[in-house]
Amino acid sequence: MTKDVEKIVRRVISKIIEENTGMNTDDIELKGDLSLIGGGFLDSLSIVEVVQSLQKEFGVKVTASDVSMTNFNTIDLIVKFVKECIDRDKG
Repeated sequence: MTKDVEKIVRRVISKIIEENTGMNTDDIELKGDLSLIGGGFLDSLSIVEVVQSLQKEFGVKVTASDVSMTNFNTIDLIVKFVKECIDRDKG
């Protein structure tokens, strides 16, 4: 499941970046530690889209307090957060 989570998160992020910026993510190296918010790839509205997509894809619950730079600034952080949500929601 670990690899699947990363693959799905990357797909979600790529789609949202392309839709909201017009950039082709094939031309951007989306490294796991790339600052998505600081780099201007995601803004507050696109973060909402990311949250909605993650909830739909993984069936996890994301609260308002979960939405932070700590959880959503990089792909690596988003993957870690999703895994934590999956574990949390199982219990």
